[in-house]
Amino acid sequence: DIAFSLDVSSNFTDPDEGEIPSYIASGLPEGFVMDSLGVITGTADNSQVGDYEVTVTAMDESIVGDYYTYLTNEEYELSANGDNPYAIDIDLGQEWTIEAEYRMDSNLGGDSNVFFSYGLNSDGILFRTLDNGGSFYLKGKIWGYMDVFGGDDTGGEFLPIKITYSNDGSDGTLSLYQSDQLIVSHIYSGDLEPEERSIRIGSAHHQTNEGLDGAVRNISITTHLSDV
Repeated sequence: DIAFSLDVSSNFTDPDEGEIPSYIASGLPEGFVMDSLGVITGTADNSQVGDYEVTVTAMDESIVGDYYTYLTNEEYELSANGDNPYAIDIDLGQEWTIEAEYRMDSNLGGDSNVFFSYGLNSDGILFRTLDNGGSFYLKGKIWGYMDVFGGDDTGGEFLPIKITYSNDGSDGTLSLYQSDQLIVSHIYSGDLEPEERSIRIGSAHHQTNEGLDGAVRNISITTHLSDV
């Protein structure tokens, strides 16, 4: 076993002198953590030798928001028929970012491969992959087909997904990224206010028999972001 420690704070600069940034990371190997000062620590064994894509975000005192984490370094197995989603009761508001790592084991086709749902597809968000019937629903509008994970499966690996939403008071912008590459982004009028304020990963709100053959881990949610 090899003990590891890396301070990444020197890679960031802040134009606001005197403010102390805090740091969060996604994509760390199992058993590794990063503290709020930007130091990554952990102990690796031989089975963990390899390359890892880790995303570090620095937030300074001028950013106000609520930060939540779920399934840190813990894999949650989802189900193909949607009967075992990972559910989070939360009102995301009008400014938020969600990050998670997904493993997809097979392409179910049809009306499945649901990896994210916030409210009903008629008043919220629904993301699927490889679904010709509609991979992306936003407030009832279908935006068409998407290949989010780059094929029928992820080859046993976990891939990072990031979803961001921002509303300027009149229009909202929703964007989806895989491994920091933009997959889709749309702007629409009005606020995002689904009647059911909750997230389901691996199941749809409107159709609970839709699922994802795979798993999820390392979920982080930042809400109500604003500058002060």
